[in-house]
Amino acid sequence: MCHGVSMGKPSRPDMTFEEAAADIDCLVCHLAGYGGGKGVKTGLKVPVNENGTWHYEAKINLQEIASKIQAKPSKDVCLLCHAFSGGGDGVKRPNLSSALFTKKVTKDIDVHMAAGMDCVDCHAFRNHKVGTVGVDTFSREAKPVSCTDCHKHPHKGLTGWFIEHFHTKHIACQTCHIPVIHKSELHRDWRKIEFEGVKWGEEREIKENIIPAYRWWNGKRKLYLPAIDGKLNQAKLEKPDEGVEGVLGKITFTEPVGNMEDGKIYPFKYHYAIVPYDTKHNVPIPIKVGIIFATGDRDKAIKAGAKAAGLYWDGKSFVEISRYFQLNHGVLPKEKALHCLDCHGPWWSEHRLPLVELGYGHFPAIAFGLGMIFTPIILAGGAYYIYRKKKS
Repeated sequence: MCHGVSMGKPSRPDMTFEEAAADIDCLVCHLAGYGGGKGVKTGLKVPVNENGTWHYEAKINLQEIASKIQAKPSKDVCLLCHAFSGGGDGVKRPNLSSALFTKKVTKDIDVHMAAGMDCVDCHAFRNHKVGTVGVDTFSREAKPVSCTDCHKHPHKGLTGWFIEHFHTKHIACQTCHIPVIHKSELHRDWRKIEFEGVKWGEEREIKENIIPAYRWWNGKRKLYLPAIDGKLNQAKLEKPDEGVEGVLGKITFTEPVGNMEDGKIYPFKYHYAIVPYDTKHNVPIPIKVGIIFATGDRDKAIKAGAKAAGLYWDGKSFVEISRYFQLNHGVLPKEKALHCLDCHGPWWSEHRLPLVELGYGHFPAIAFGLGMIFTPIILAGGAYYIYRKKKS
C-alpha cells in the first residue's frame, strides 16, 4: 500500500488484511483539498501498542468532510502527492508538476489535462486496484492502460499508413508524442549539502525542456533491491557514468529490458544520485534526511541511517545510483509531435535518437546522407535525359 494513504507510517509486510485496511486514510483520495497528508500534519499521534507502533487520527471537521467527499478522485487530489514526490515540485515524475493543478491547463503542457480529463480516466480503478505499469513503478494488480485503448488508428492518409506499417511495431506512441520533459531533476549529490533558504538540502540539478533518454523496452525491467527476504543483497558495482568522479562505482537501481527483436523504443528520464555506501556489506546506506534538513550535518544523518539499518559507513565511501523514469505524461498536440527529420538525418547532422546505441549502427545516417547527395543528381540526370530525348 502507498505510504501516502496510510495513517502515518507504511504498512508492514506481516500485517493482516484487517490491520492493513485499518491503516488506510480513505480521505486522502476521497476528500477535496485534504492534502495527501493534511490530516497527518494536523493530527494526533495515537499509540497502538507497547512496541512504539502508532498512527495519526486526523483532526478535521465532520461537516467539512461531508461537503467535500468525492466518489471519483479529481486530478488535483492525485497531484497533491504525485506532483511533489521526491521532495519538490515536479522533481521526480517527469511532466507531473503543480502546473497541472489549474483548470486552464494548456495543450502545450498536456493535451489530456487540457481536455478536462482526470488521472483516473486513464488509471482506472477496479475494487481499488489500479492499472499502471512502468520501469520505475512496482507492479499493480489491474490491467495497465495503453494509448490504443482509446486511439485505435490515429494516423490517416499516406503518412499514417507509413507510420503504422513501419514505425508502430518498433516505436512507442510516447516517443513521438512526448518530445520533451518540461522541468525535472536530473541528479542529486548527497556529498554536498547546501542551505536552501528555509532548510538544508543536498545539491540538485534541475533543468527545463529536457530531451528524453531513449531505450528499448519489452515491458520487463531489471531492478536492484538492497534486501531480499530480510537478507542483504550485495550490489554489483559498474563503471560510473562519464563525468561522475569520487565514487566507488555505479549501481543501476532500475532500467528497461528489451531489444529490437522483442521491444519498442520508449522515452525515459535518466536520473542519477550520489549516495553513501557500506563497503563491508556492499549495499547503499539510507540517510536520515530530517537531520540534514534541520542541521545540515551530513555525516550525522548518514551514520544515523546506517545505525537504523544495521549497516556501517566508513565516513568517505559513496556510489552512484542510476534509474530510468517512465515518460507517459505531457502529450503535446499532434502538430508538435516529432517529424521525420527529428530522428532521421545524414551523418553530419545531430539526431535525437541515439541510433548507434540502439543497435542500428551508422548505416541509417550514411544511407540518408547518400540519399540526400545522389537523389538530386539522379533527378537532374533524369530531367536532362527527357529534355535531350524531346530535342531529338
